[in-house]
Amino acid sequence: MSKYRLLGYLKKILIILLSILIFLIWIVPIIWLIYGSFLPSDSIARSDFGFALTLDNYREVFERTQVLKFLKNSVIVGFTATFLSALIGIPAAYSMARWNTGGSGLAFWILSSRMMPPAVSIIPFFLLFSKIGIVDTIFGLIIVHLTFGLAFVIWMSRVFIYEVPVEIEEAARVDGANLWTIISKITLPLARPGLIATMILNLIFSWNEYLFAFSLSLTEKSRTLPIVAGIFVTSYQIKWGPMFAAACIIMIPILVLALLVQRHIIGGLTMGAFK
Repeated sequence: MSKYRLLGYLKKILIILLSILIFLIWIVPIIWLIYGSFLPSDSIARSDFGFALTLDNYREVFERTQVLKFLKNSVIVGFTATFLSALIGIPAAYSMARWNTGGSGLAFWILSSRMMPPAVSIIPFFLLFSKIGIVDTIFGLIIVHLTFGLAFVIWMSRVFIYEVPVEIEEAARVDGANLWTIISKITLPLARPGLIATMILNLIFSWNEYLFAFSLSLTEKSRTLPIVAGIFVTSYQIKWGPMFAAACIIMIPILVLALLVQRHIIGGLTMGAFK
């Protein structure tokens, strides 16, 4: 066996071992979360990981919280904010990708807005929303999610639209196509995998958002699903079992969605990787 072939085998083995390690780092916490949701809280606290499984944790979550109402709020906030982000962000991204609107300074400013820790904007948002009367409303949460999601959508969509060769649009323009036809019939269909992946990731970010949902939702009428897990963390104790069960309830809908559209996510994230 030649030295180069041996190095090739070692490289493949190293890649396989590294992939297995990454997979275990990802999957072990999820398995532990699901398993812990069926264990009594005192067993988790004592690190007694036996087989005395129970459904009491899930029963307590549904009895103590309005899970279905919170789920409905999460669906409304997440999908509405994602839709509005696409409605506003994709035209803005097209303008920046094709006409360099705002120059590189605007693009960097949009990206830099994602660098700001969300915690520093809680008080300004709360004071502003208090003035206009939208604290503790679903509409207020949609505005917040739209504010932070829009920067992500514009930046990512700009990259995917830029990947579409401009020569195709120029050829359509020569054939008499107007701007709307070019965008709707040519550019967006070609950039669709990346745009769909962007929308899905934006929805996931919105679905899992906890900080603003906790700070701006004062009552149960506007609370979203991530708040459920925090209910079981008190000043006196942490009810691990119900908290794990709540985390599973939060995770399952978005996990199912991600599995259903994983082809679009992979296709979008690898768009432009191969020419």
